[in-house]
Amino acid sequence: LTSMDKYWYTQFTVLSKLEPCILYMNELTDLDKLNKVANKLLTEHTSVKWSQNFDFLINGALFTDSDTLGPFIAEHPYPIERAVEIDCVLHHPEPTPHQRVKQSDWVSDVQATKRFVLSACYDGTVSAWNYEGDRLSFLKCSDRSLKALSVIPDQSSADVVKFAAGSSDQTVLIGAFHYRYNEFIISKIGVGHEESVECVAASSDGLKLASGGTDSYLKIWDIANIPLNFQNDPNGRHVASQTHARNKMTPMVTLAGHRDQVVGVCWKSPTEVITASWDHSIHVWNIEYLERMRALSGDCCFTDVAYSPLNQLLLSTCTDKSVRMWDVRSTEGSMVKAFFKSHSKWASSVDWSKTNSNLFLSSDFAGLLKLWDIRK
Repeated sequence: LTSMDKYWYTQFTVLSKLEPCILYMNELTDLDKLNKVANKLLTEHTSVKWSQNFDFLINGALFTDSDTLGPFIAEHPYPIERAVEIDCVLHHPEPTPHQRVKQSDWVSDVQATKRFVLSACYDGTVSAWNYEGDRLSFLKCSDRSLKALSVIPDQSSADVVKFAAGSSDQTVLIGAFHYRYNEFIISKIGVGHEESVECVAASSDGLKLASGGTDSYLKIWDIANIPLNFQNDPNGRHVASQTHARNKMTPMVTLAGHRDQVVGVCWKSPTEVITASWDHSIHVWNIEYLERMRALSGDCCFTDVAYSPLNQLLLSTCTDKSVRMWDVRSTEGSMVKAFFKSHSKWASSVDWSKTNSNLFLSSDFAGLLKLWDIRK
């Protein structure tokens, strides 16, 4: 640090896709001033007026609108023999509502696809909505509430999206929506849970499904090669109703180990599944060897889990209003690598960005959705 006037100044190397440049900025520099510097440099380099919001990573840590350089650098020390590096990237905007659609009962789960959004409802219906907020079609799947929904990966048809739904009538439903026909079907009903099915998750290859319920069991289902026969399909078998045949299926694997209901499930790999429970634990299972590989303990009821193949990190939400980030590969020290606290009520669900390994979303029972960056 060098003293200039009454402030302390630090030498910075500003990194971008342009040539790195060296600047001196004082300890009171905040996010607004950094944005002005970045836009000025870009304007000078491109001869085009720039007015963008940027995110700044200072030695790998995210600089926020509540920070100033002096305290931030003191909290994130760097070697004094070189300049502090500031990486400048375009700011990711805050999530804002795009459309508001009203349903007849509580919405338990939603899943987005490229063309439309699927929703599961407590009145037992699953609906398809376009991004303009119009309901394309719906299907009454159960006389009881639907509690969970998962899109099943399948590249065989651009018009067909397969899905799985968990119901409080103890069943798992395997169905599909045909975008061009605006038609839903249910092809299989999975029976085997003893109580309500609270969570479902399809494997990335679309061949297996994991489900958990208030009976405390994890069940694995074989969902490969399930036939889909739409009424309007000229190549398919015409049926009397949308909910034709409803062939039953049973789980290929049942795993016990939790002491309370299983409310969150996700896949870590084609052979590994992670579950979250109200028994204050998260379990990592190997479904090939039919064993629990690891148990992670907490001090509250967990409500959801999400795993990212991009960074190999696990997120969990909890009734203590926090989001925890775990590294399940750790063999020494705590596997909890970070806590994220801002929710005012129970954190209810969480999911990683599919394209950015640093971003995730969480929701809570206050009706708020929050976007997080793990670099802070």
